[in-house]
Amino acid sequence: MYKHIIVFLITILSFNCKNDSLKFKNFTSEGATKFASYSICSIIPTEVEYSYRVGNWTFKSSNGHKIAKGKYDTSIIKVDNVGGCTYEYISNSIALENWSFWDENGQIIEPTKRMINLVQPKQTQKTD
Repeated sequence: MYKHIIVFLITILSFNCKNDSLKFKNFTSEGATKFASYSICSIIPTEVEYSYRVGNWTFKSSNGHKIAKGKYDTSIIKVDNVGGCTYEYISNSIALENWSFWDENGQIIEPTKRMINLVQPKQTQKTD
């Protein structure tokens, strides 16, 4: 009996779960990245270098199909009371209503969670 239930549940999961992760395993992105830095005061002041995305970006699948296109917004974040001084850094954000997403047939679609994760801002610290 349990064997039949397990087979039934696996069958339901395999047909109901949309797996679009394979579609976006390899993709390219086109857009501008800027580099900046800020200083954190502490016992030893530390300079943190980072990058952020600006302006319009386009994401394409490995076979050249457009996946997403939209604009990254930037804002200045002010941090108080960390390490004994105030500092500011530039952060990315996206407004999904300003982005377009396409399926593999070129039709505009509502984005999947995977597509949203693909275009989420990636602010990275530079490591030596």
